[in-house]
Amino acid sequence: MDTAQSEAMRNRRKEPRYPVRKGVKALFGQREGLVLDVSKGGLGIHFEGDDLFPGTISTLDIEAARQEFFLGQVPVRNVTHCELEDEFLKGVPVAKRCGLVFGDLKPHQRFQLDYFIWLNTHGEG
Repeated sequence: MDTAQSEAMRNRRKEPRYPVRKGVKALFGQREGLVLDVSKGGLGIHFEGDDLFPGTISTLDIEAARQEFFLGQVPVRNVTHCELEDEFLKGVPVAKRCGLVFGDLKPHQRFQLDYFIWLNTHGEG
């Protein structure tokens, strides 16, 4: 994703994104990725591998062991997908970055999401 595309995505978002502390996992099916950033409207994830990320995901789980946080069965939809290349491997895709938007969150999921954002912007852990 080039700088212009990145800027366009940032301007299209309704909610600000916040960086997430290292080690927060996105679990979807048999796959595991890392959460890069989060907002009240969605999140960015990163995962390695050569398989393609599905265009649509029904649910995923967010797990932050260090913060003793778990949010399960989060409805999401994939809105962006790009392959990241390792400059040392000269064009070989080694990772994916996906932008996901949340579906209809239940009230307890919305509360947990707000708490998770607070943990990663103000809290300890």
